[in-house]
Amino acid sequence: MTIISPLLSLYIAYNTYKVQGYELLYLLPIIFGLCFIVLLSRPLIMGNSIFLWTFTLFAFLRYLALPFFITIQNYFFIGYAYISPRPLSIKKGIILMLYEIILSSVFIRLLYKKFLCKPENSEQNEITINKFLPKSKFIYSVFIGFSIIILISNPDILKGISFFNNFNRFSSEDSSLLTSLNVQFVMLAKLLLYFIIVAKLHEKYIETKKTKYLLWTYIVSILNIGIFVGVNRKRILLNVVSSIFTVNYLYPKHKRKTTIIMFIIAIVIFLQLTSFRFYTNTDRNLFSNIAGTLQVYLSGPYNMAIAVETSELYKNEISILNILYDLGRPFYGIGQILKKFDLYISTEYFNGRLSMGGPLRSDQIMPITGQGMLHFGPILSPLYLILSIILGLFSDKKLKDASSLEEKYILCLISTMFGQAMGVNFIIITNIVTFNGVLFYIFYFLNSKITIKKHITYNKRMVDEKPVYK
Repeated sequence: MTIISPLLSLYIAYNTYKVQGYELLYLLPIIFGLCFIVLLSRPLIMGNSIFLWTFTLFAFLRYLALPFFITIQNYFFIGYAYISPRPLSIKKGIILMLYEIILSSVFIRLLYKKFLCKPENSEQNEITINKFLPKSKFIYSVFIGFSIIILISNPDILKGISFFNNFNRFSSEDSSLLTSLNVQFVMLAKLLLYFIIVAKLHEKYIETKKTKYLLWTYIVSILNIGIFVGVNRKRILLNVVSSIFTVNYLYPKHKRKTTIIMFIIAIVIFLQLTSFRFYTNTDRNLFSNIAGTLQVYLSGPYNMAIAVETSELYKNEISILNILYDLGRPFYGIGQILKKFDLYISTEYFNGRLSMGGPLRSDQIMPITGQGMLHFGPILSPLYLILSIILGLFSDKKLKDASSLEEKYILCLISTMFGQAMGVNFIIITNIVTFNGVLFYIFYFLNSKITIKKHITYNKRMVDEKPVYK
């Protein structure tokens, strides 16, 4: 990092000093390099944190890779807005990016010991891990059966679910509350079935030490990765990280092999989905638009500039109700009820600026700091990012303390989502976290409280089995 950052900054400075609005672009690599060396490197190494690794990876791409591709592809004023942002807005956007990486790095350095003071022991014996697998499967099994009935009675649900390279778009905004809940039920049932199967395979592996059970675990995990809602690439990343974590947790002696196999599968699916999304929207060459793709998914200077101008245009329309609406509207389930109110979420204001001079478009992501700027002004603009950092570190702490496999999976998924904060906004984070977390924890709690008590006499199971409430 001490070599890459200065070299990139020199290259960018040499090629952009005459480009209006991008005069400060060269500062992004060098400032990130300093923040990494001085503030982020120690928490990253000592914390053993999924959130911090995800956060740092996104920051690396955003502050090093993105400026490099913007420069080398001359992608300065090319974007998706009908009316390009002013050079001054781009300059303000770059300053905001510098502000948020410095502030977020300081907060991570100050908070990581409080949340991540006990490194997780990765050298656990495979046999002792078995006690953390689901002890009861009664409620899980009932829920899976119920979801299968829903799927059989309403097969149109499958139209919103992607299966490897068979991609299907789905939007909860355009769907009824019942349809959204049915999709969520089916996806949670898939996840619970995954837990039950990998638990059984791991049990057989411990008993026999046969490699075939590890291979079947890989196959089931790949299926879990390849089945997801809609065409959102972030869902693939979440499934990949959580599945790798799960298998590595169960089979710590096979970490390297597990990670390589699943990342290869994930990259294939990711590239196929990227091609599908790209060629359905444009006829340009995919690899000639790397800067544009990174700009969208990493909240680059162009999108930050659009967010700056969104704040300037609509700041007088924002009240405490808009802020509360932004927090409640993306909450999965509740949002379907709140959308009846005559209010706008911040992304709709962002889409309004994006669509000036042409038809409405909503295919871009409002940066999380842009959302904060619209609500709180420039000084407090990183507020949502700081909140995401706190919640991400808290999720990692809960992940280390969790004693069950399924809870670890969900907390890993949530930590990974918070780690992507700089590339999304708090609306997306809230939606994905609640989609994956709320319904799961309801049935996780019920499953932990209701079990089947098996009466055993002379080593033979009696016929009668009944629920027992703790």
